[in-house]
Amino acid sequence: MEQFVVQYVCYYLQDLGYIHNNPVKRGYVDKAIHWRYSSARNYMEQYGLLNICTLRQVWHAFPRGSVGTRL
Repeated sequence: MEQFVVQYVCYYLQDLGYIHNNPVKRGYVDKAIHWRYSSARNYMEQYGLLNICTLRQVWHAFPRGSVGTRL
């Protein structure tokens, strides 16, 4: 089960990095946190335009062992 969680988190972070870096790759901004509608600011613990739930918030909401085998 822990291996699944680790693989899921790695995949999630890889996708998140891809999404956050799209405006940078297109040349719209210099840094992902400069894109107005990006959640990158939230992940850098800065105020963002959009209210999102970060992986860290989810992780702390469900302490180890509290979810059982459903995670």
